[in-house]
Amino acid sequence: MVSYYDLLTGTYSYLLRRFFPVLAVYLFVSLIARWAIFKKCEIPGCHSLIPIYSGYLCYRLMWGSGYFFFFSLIPYLGFVFHYIMLYKMCRAFGRDNRFIIGMLLIPIVFRCILAWGSAEYIGPEGRPEADNPYRYD
Repeated sequence: MVSYYDLLTGTYSYLLRRFFPVLAVYLFVSLIARWAIFKKCEIPGCHSLIPIYSGYLCYRLMWGSGYFFFFSLIPYLGFVFHYIMLYKMCRAFGRDNRFIIGMLLIPIVFRCILAWGSAEYIGPEGRPEADNPYRYD
């Protein structure tokens, strides 16, 4: 068993000093990219900062219904729904199959490309909807 003393000294301390800055940068970039994606979908970016609500909004934008978000809270099934949501995110922005494979393998990089690239939000499933009820006016 690892004691508190071992965490402060030795190998665990080295790992923690190296791991947390990388994790902090990853989370910061992910948060900023999600903010930019929400702005592209014409939703206020500050809504991406609210933990449960932002997940619900993301599912509502990509699936057409936010109720699928609750399936993602079920253990093990949540991973499946998350990857399906990444697929639908690519489709909602009109991306092709190569981009979808990249999004499934390294989502943080391709989420940044989606956020700051030339992609525009089309609608759930990639179907253009002039009067999309899921957008804010």
